Amino acid sequence: TINKFIENERLYANSFSSAVFVYRDLAGHINGASWRDTTQGSNLRGNAPGTDSEKGYFYIGNPHTAQKFILTEAPIDLLSYYEIESLNVSDLSQTVILSLGGKPATRDLLEHLSRRQITLAEENIHLEIIYANDDNRSGEKAFDRFLEKFEEIAPDLFAEMGDELPEKVNLVRVTPPLGKDWNEYLKILTNETEYPTLEEISEHRL
Repeated sequence: TINKFIENERLYANSFSSAVFVYRDLAGHINGASWRDTTQGSNLRGNAPGTDSEKGYFYIGNPHTAQKFILTEAPIDLLSYYEIESLNVSDLSQTVILSLGGKPATRDLLEHLSRRQITLAEENIHLEIIYANDDNRSGEKAFDRFLEKFEEIAPDLFAEMGDELPEKVNLVRVTPPLGKDWNEYLKILTNETEYPTLEEISEHRL
C-alpha cells in the first residue's frame, strides 16, 4: 500500500521523519499537505503552510470517472481502508478513496458528488458513497452532519428520498467490524503490531 502511494507522489517523509500526505484538488493539482510525526507514541500532526483546507484532499483514484466514493477520516485510515479493499476487490479503477482529514465534508466535495450523481444517472449508473469512519458516537454525529450538508447541496435529490435513498444513489455508513477505526481493524486482520507503519513511511524521505 505505502509503496503505491509513494510511487504516485501522494506520500513521503520529510527531513524530520514526519509522514507527509500530499493534498490535491479534485482536478488533481497539488494544493497542500498534512503531516504526522512518525515517532512512536507521538500525536503531533498538522497542515503545511498554505494548504487549501476547502479544496485540498488526500485521495487516490479519479474523481471525474469514479462510480464509487469511499470517505474516511484521517489519512492513515485511508491507507488502511485501501489495503482492506485491495484484499477483497481486484479492480479499484472506478473507485475514489478520500480522507476528510478529520473534518466535515467541504461544500466543494459535496457539490462534486452531486454532479457525479447527475452525470451517472444519465447513464443509468448508480453513484455509490460509503462513509467509512470510526465506530463511536463522534462517528455517528459526523455522518449525521454529512447527510445534513449533502441535503443542503442537493435538496432535489433528498426530496425524493422519503425514508430511503433513491435507487440512483447508494449512500451508507460503514464502521470497522473490530476495533475503533480502520487502522486498528487492519492490524487485527494482518496480525501486525501496526500496519501501515508510520516508521515504514519515514524510510522514504525526500
